[in-house]
Amino acid sequence: MPDFQTISEKLQQGRAEEVRKLVQAEVAAGTPVGDILRQADILHVSNKTSFDPNCPPPNPLQNRFYCSDPKYIKLLVDVGVKVVELTGPHILDNGAGSFLYTLNLYRQNNMQYYGGGTDLEEARQPLLI
Repeated sequence: MPDFQTISEKLQQGRAEEVRKLVQAEVAAGTPVGDILRQADILHVSNKTSFDPNCPPPNPLQNRFYCSDPKYIKLLVDVGVKVVELTGPHILDNGAGSFLYTLNLYRQNNMQYYGGGTDLEEARQPLLI
């Protein structure tokens, strides 16, 4: 089974194989992989894209930008993600609105983030743990 970082990166990127990876990720969350991740004091992931409620299903022949359906936040919550890095190359592919929506989604789920923010001042702030 692929490691969680690989699964989450593909999931966030919205690639053609997202559906297959999503199934694997959901299975992983309920297996020893998910159990191991939940034991971390601070689980960190690197976000590659923004969440967007209007994100279309993945189709590499039509979609030239990347986004994630907000329902996928459940996987990150389930395994206990506490810190999200916002320096992914496609984080703004779907525009500022999706990015701000993503920040709010992280806040609602008690996830801290760094490497980005609602404005330049917030984006420059280090995350102190």
